Amino acid sequence: MELLRSVLSLPTAPFHEHHVTAFVRQFARERGLSVTTDEFGNLIVRYRRGSKVKPVALVAHMDHPGFEVAAVKGSAVTLLALGDTRGEQAVGMHVRFFSDADPAPRGVGVIQAVKDSDPQSGRNRQVIASVHSPVAVGDFAMWDLAPFRYHSDYVYSRAIDDLAGCAALLSTLDALTRSRADADVYGVFTRAEEVGFVGATGLTQVEGVPKDVPIISIEMSKALPGAEQRKGVVVRLGDRAGLFEPTLTDFLLKIAREMSAHDSAFKFQARLMDGGTCEATAFNVAGYAASGVCLPLGNYHNQGAQGIAPEFIHADDYRMLVRFLMTLAENMHKFDRAAAHIKSRVLEHFRCHRDKLLATGTRRR
Repeated sequence: MELLRSVLSLPTAPFHEHHVTAFVRQFARERGLSVTTDEFGNLIVRYRRGSKVKPVALVAHMDHPGFEVAAVKGSAVTLLALGDTRGEQAVGMHVRFFSDADPAPRGVGVIQAVKDSDPQSGRNRQVIASVHSPVAVGDFAMWDLAPFRYHSDYVYSRAIDDLAGCAALLSTLDALTRSRADADVYGVFTRAEEVGFVGATGLTQVEGVPKDVPIISIEMSKALPGAEQRKGVVVRLGDRAGLFEPTLTDFLLKIAREMSAHDSAFKFQARLMDGGTCEATAFNVAGYAASGVCLPLGNYHNQGAQGIAPEFIHADDYRMLVRFLMTLAENMHKFDRAAAHIKSRVLEHFRCHRDKLLATGTRRR
């Protein structure tokens, strides 16, 4: 929970992930883990120990929907919306400003009007805010909500999606390091997911992760029937764009079933999470084998029943996510055999029925 608190307290927005980046770098240095940066600013932290291991890439994005200061004229500030911010809920709400150079807040503003918005989605392009503290072009803003609150086993924050995913990935790397487990993990922290997976797409362009490494997207996704809070990790069968790589998804389900069989306290769910799309789709499109896991998220993208509100997850779901990711990393050496078993079963069914298929296929009606 302390690591989760630290990460959720970092200000962020698309293209303004610098404070999260600095935290991840320091985390890696303290544990002796290698960290590299691609030309687009995505980070890759590598943990590797043991000879009989199979690599896996665990991916979380460092941004959350927010605003960028486009112009300042006196106390009036024009903000460019970055990601999913809703026009009808924005007016009258407070935003808190930050700079890339300093994580300390620079002041608070109030959204006065939506200047330009997409009429179909309701997502803002530009909004006007009034502010009485100095801000500068290039600063960014988040909803003025508490960065961390723990109450009745729920964690509330202005930016659970996907800073909690980043925290879960860091917790997994920390647990692997402490236990000196045999595993090979690319811990990938991407940028600007909320504006269309552009960081992840950039990573695929430069092959920051080798093409033969399976990829697991870690997300905080809108809670849906069948993907409910307090019921554990969700193995994502796919997203709004389509299904994920089947053999990898089947392997995730296999690991989850084994964990549940050995520990009744471990819970998991499986669902097509069609409330949105995630980076697994971007990786699959680029030719990687990708699947995903997530936690059910309340007030997705800060959209509460009464207006802008903190996102929230259940603490037990979060703990189970970290356990699942660590167990997955330690068992990836079983993946190739599991995938081959699925293929052999399919071919065996064909061999058993091939002759009858041929004989009946030539019958005339």
